[in-house]
Amino acid sequence: MIEEILAAAELASSIADSVTSITAEPQDLKDKYRSMTITVCNQTQFPLVYMSSSMQHGRFWTSPTNVGKFNDMTFSACNEDNSILTGLQGGVVFQLQMPKAGGGYETLDIGVGFDDPAIGSFSCSALFTTAAKKASEKTKEGTTKHQSPNLKGKTKDGHDLEIAFLAVSSAGKEAKITITQQIVATS
Repeated sequence: MIEEILAAAELASSIADSVTSITAEPQDLKDKYRSMTITVCNQTQFPLVYMSSSMQHGRFWTSPTNVGKFNDMTFSACNEDNSILTGLQGGVVFQLQMPKAGGGYETLDIGVGFDDPAIGSFSCSALFTTAAKKASEKTKEGTTKHQSPNLKGKTKDGHDLEIAFLAVSSAGKEAKITITQQIVATS
């Protein structure tokens, strides 16, 4: 059971106070044949910890890092140096770490995939998986949306409730991934 979950009003206020901006692509990255910047927006009260990555094509220009609660982080990727018509494709796994009563963490893994092929359109994904490669293989053009299973917890005041997380991706040269905490049931 997750402890000290924010009540609805406090959660809504914290999400509203978080400012999300997409970081512009660095000038020298624009010179690459294929490149993307990916902004991960953590609209939850829990840290989003960087766990692993997998690059099928290309490399990171700016590596992914942890994302603090109610914060965002931007990383970027591009085709490999001296490559010919390979584009870029990769995936990253982050883990939400939610403190449990009695110690330890309840965890939830979130995979972020991204693709800028030599021929074709930008695509990305945000889904609940432990495998970075799977996230990179499940990218789609446009927008994707996945909801986690419900998780049980208690507020700071000891009231029972259930939360879930919504993972939304929006593809593009400047892709955006948003992870939002939702209260789905109270008692």
